[in-house]
Amino acid sequence: MGFPAVPPLLANPKLQDAAVQAIQQDFQNDVTIQTWLTKAFARTVIGIAIDDEKGEYPQLYKNDGSKTHFDLRPDDKINCFCFFEVFDYTVDRENDEINVDMAVVFWGRLKKMIPAKAYDYSAELQGNVLDRLIALNCRSIVTQTNPEDVFARYSGLKQLTNQPLMKPLTGWRHTFTYDGYLCT
Repeated sequence: MGFPAVPPLLANPKLQDAAVQAIQQDFQNDVTIQTWLTKAFARTVIGIAIDDEKGEYPQLYKNDGSKTHFDLRPDDKINCFCFFEVFDYTVDRENDEINVDMAVVFWGRLKKMIPAKAYDYSAELQGNVLDRLIALNCRSIVTQTNPEDVFARYSGLKQLTNQPLMKPLTGWRHTFTYDGYLCT
């Protein structure tokens, strides 16, 4: 299975999709993050492995009207990717605001992301992302770097059976609330 292409952006995203797409586009356009982030995927769901392996993985809908989903898991074919998880959202119609509880999960190969750096610079990357999340009105940001926490929702990526975060690999999760204006 080849690594999937990023599905096209939604022409007129609404609610949680608008929040995810705003952050996704910001990451793709940020001059610092774009130097090391290969692909910024949109909102994922938890799904059973598409191939014959057992376990649950983050899955991305192809967004083309078909039933096609792609497993997103650490892969030698890509240097770094991220994807979003949306937990819930609240709408304040009086103030035309939306608050989305979500997470963004990153995985990468340190040797390939910025080859000139021969040390664990994961905290620098996390700082790049935190700066953007703060600039985008995100609050209550919690960063998780322990392998058992980063992919905790996905049984197929548990650290005990699959070691996706052993150095020189890296991964982390930012969980936060995005405060934005309602797109109507």
